[in-house]
Amino acid sequence: MEVLQEASGITKKTFLSHVFSMTEESNAEVLNVIQYSSLGVLPIIVLNKSIQRFIPEADPDSSSIELLAEIFIQLVIMFVGIIIIHRVITYIPTYSGFKYENLNLTNVILAFLVIVLSIQTKLGLKVNILLDRAMELWNGPTLEKKEGMKNKMKVSKPVSQHSPSQADYLDNSSMQNGLFPPAPVATTRQHSVMESYDNMMHTGGNGPVEMDPGPMAANGLLGGAFGSSF
Repeated sequence: MEVLQEASGITKKTFLSHVFSMTEESNAEVLNVIQYSSLGVLPIIVLNKSIQRFIPEADPDSSSIELLAEIFIQLVIMFVGIIIIHRVITYIPTYSGFKYENLNLTNVILAFLVIVLSIQTKLGLKVNILLDRAMELWNGPTLEKKEGMKNKMKVSKPVSQHSPSQADYLDNSSMQNGLFPPAPVATTRQHSVMESYDNMMHTGGNGPVEMDPGPMAANGLLGGAFGSSF
């Protein structure tokens, strides 16, 4: 009976008093969380930028061994970096006067991997590439990949190309007329010069020869001179 009376005498906490508890320990916990998160922002940014800069992007053409090595190196850098950052933050005294709780990283590794591998990060993309390759080895290449390989083989085949030559146009009269222009036709001026030269040879240079008073070609002038001398 005494135990029941003591139990009934204990005041029960309400929902609001439990959630918005203002005890010294709860206030210290809130202050520690604010201080821890504020001090961890800059080191986490440096860690992420270092991973983005030095860890290569996910390349589907890389070998599986290379992708596995990159995944392992990235995981080691991430977890080691988290441990070092935690030790640096906990070295600084807390404003509340209460110490931080010990970090048990093994309890959050699985949750961390689930989050990281499910989003489109370098680590998640590389793991997806390896999973696709494993499924391809187990089930064979997919239909899309088979069609891509066929198209690639078709494109890679050499296509015979014929360069046009003069023989292609021998039977084509229109093309032949365009490619081979007609021979030049002598002008009436050249005929008159030759006729004058013939007259000079027949007359023997005695009688005057009527020439065209216009300008005379050089070969006509030389021909007349030699004809008069002989």
